[in-house]
Amino acid sequence: MDELAGIDRFDHASEHGRWTLWRKQAAALLQPHVIELEGYVETGGAPLVRRELPFSGIPLILVFEHHFSVFADDGAESVRLGQGFIAGLTDQPTLVGSPGHAFCMQVNFTPLGARRILGLDLHEIAGLVVPADAVLGAAFSGLEDRLAHAIGWSQRFTIIERYLLERLDRNAAPTPLVEAGYAQLVAAGGNLDISALAARLDVSRKHLGTLFQREIGMAPKTVARLLRFESALAGLRSGRVQSLADLAYACGYADQSHFNGEFRSMSGQSPTALLRASLPDGSVLAPPR
Repeated sequence: MDELAGIDRFDHASEHGRWTLWRKQAAALLQPHVIELEGYVETGGAPLVRRELPFSGIPLILVFEHHFSVFADDGAESVRLGQGFIAGLTDQPTLVGSPGHAFCMQVNFTPLGARRILGLDLHEIAGLVVPADAVLGAAFSGLEDRLAHAIGWSQRFTIIERYLLERLDRNAAPTPLVEAGYAQLVAAGGNLDISALAARLDVSRKHLGTLFQREIGMAPKTVARLLRFESALAGLRSGRVQSLADLAYACGYADQSHFNGEFRSMSGQSPTALLRASLPDGSVLAPPR
């Protein structure tokens, strides 16, 4: 635990460079909408490409120095981001390059939290990485500057929490059906039949799909698939799994072949290869191209 109350600090040094990660649980009023807050400083490393795995949250990254790059599947740089950016939901890995130095913060929203606090139309950014000012406009102006020049991480976390709290009630709450359906999918770790979910909510599967697509950016079945992958990934990384077959069964995959196929589709690697390539911050080192 860091000397700052409520802030966890993690330090790492390896051939890939040095980094420090600060992590904080959001203030109580934000917790239904914000998964966690992070600060990150990386120094002395060589340029590195990470394979960022699909994630059920919406990350807002605030960039204070240096830049990040997003690469296409063929290895070509598709976007260079020297400022804050937002990543929409996706069920595919994203290749993100760093020059070996970084100074940034990250806010991980729930999908409905991002819609509620940031006023995002999530279907418009699904599968995309977009500059924050392009979707937040004037509401984003000056925020990165204030955070970059703050005195220490405690002050930065205070500034970002105030910013988020000020925006909390400026946008419409999610449709109750979507809120209830998403909560049930999260509680089940994605292991829930969508027809059964629609029946529980007393709505047609088609109508539920339309609402999810509009407010979350993905159909319920894809959301469930993403949550199930996250649950399986957490189990894999825990080191407490007896066998991959047991993990596949516990997470609701049809069999180990289905489990392996989903891992390859959503991470680009087999479960064991992914573990070997994982870095201590939870990202995955992309194989040389």
